[in-house]
Amino acid sequence: LATTGEAAFASASSEAPPDFILMNVGIGRWSLTETLSNLRNDVRTANIPVVLFGPPAAEDVIENNLSDQVLDEKLAMADRIKALEGLHSRVRTSGGSMDKSRLKKLSDLIDRMIDKRQRFENMSPETILDYQARALQEKLAAAGINKGDEIIGKGRLIEEKRKLRKEYETDRKLDKQMEAGLRELMSDLVVKSVRAPGQLVRPEKQSGPIDFRKKFQQELADNSTLFYIEEPQSSEDFKEQIQPFQEKIRSAGMSAQERQRQARLAAITLAEVGTGKLSKVFPLEPEEASLLQASHNLEILYDVLTAMSVLPTPAVQNRLAEISVNEGIAVELRTKATEHLTSQVNQAGNRLLPEAVRRLTTLADTATDEKLQSALQALLGSLKPSGADLVK
Repeated sequence: LATTGEAAFASASSEAPPDFILMNVGIGRWSLTETLSNLRNDVRTANIPVVLFGPPAAEDVIENNLSDQVLDEKLAMADRIKALEGLHSRVRTSGGSMDKSRLKKLSDLIDRMIDKRQRFENMSPETILDYQARALQEKLAAAGINKGDEIIGKGRLIEEKRKLRKEYETDRKLDKQMEAGLRELMSDLVVKSVRAPGQLVRPEKQSGPIDFRKKFQQELADNSTLFYIEEPQSSEDFKEQIQPFQEKIRSAGMSAQERQRQARLAAITLAEVGTGKLSKVFPLEPEEASLLQASHNLEILYDVLTAMSVLPTPAVQNRLAEISVNEGIAVELRTKATEHLTSQVNQAGNRLLPEAVRRLTTLADTATDEKLQSALQALLGSLKPSGADLVK
């Protein structure tokens, strides 16, 4: 909001009071502290929530969080490997800025994984089979399968053996993948020291973005209408961050004029979607109930009819028939509804109730408007079987 300054804000706020103000902390021509002060001192914006968004937290915070996930042995190995890949990517980009304690823990983790791998590699095939057999017996006992369950036992025994071997092989692959990833990470992080070869030395910290969340920590703590999010990487990321904040605020109720204007804009938008091939990209099926309700609003009916034209459901077809025979609606709209109904019947078949067909047939004989009568005759001619047959 107001990326070009006061004039843009005045223009935007003249439409309706904004729900909140979204402001990029990186706009250099503004003093952020001064801007926040001005917003709070302006009667128009004093109580409007402000959302600041800026760079992510400093690299060392992100890297420490990822390294903690790598070290967390309660997490699934696949998730730890994913965190490791993210950590390695950041280290290659920024040079690494983790604290020494985490570097030491990562180094110790490599030693433990090497030791574990070597122990397995040094096991004889008989020892491995015995290890698997014991694990299998524990699983079978937990599942309530014993030697007395001959038929079920044999089937489950084969199944569990196959499952256990697959798990065993998967675990070994993940362990190797983790070990290899850790080795690559540490080769990028470790700086050889002349005094102590192989000693881990913290790389020189790279200059990075200011942690704006920390910079405005006091303002955020003092002001319940001030909120900070990290610069989003995608629309989904933005929604996830903004949702907790949005849940705390409520818009002022719209006036009848504002609701009508909103409905008109929505109808125009849905009519655009219903024209051409856009409805294949943005399906209108989820909006059927809303469109049926909106079809009672005569001021936006023309656009609503256009949107309804791509939904040949029984409810829509029968609503179009109701509009066609309703003498309280402008004849142009009744004609348009009839034309859309004819198109739907030709493309998707007749889903009209017998009573609707009877009323359309009667109207086709009595209508005085030539365009409406012509549209009704075309509709009845498209029905299979004919309208007269359906009435009978």
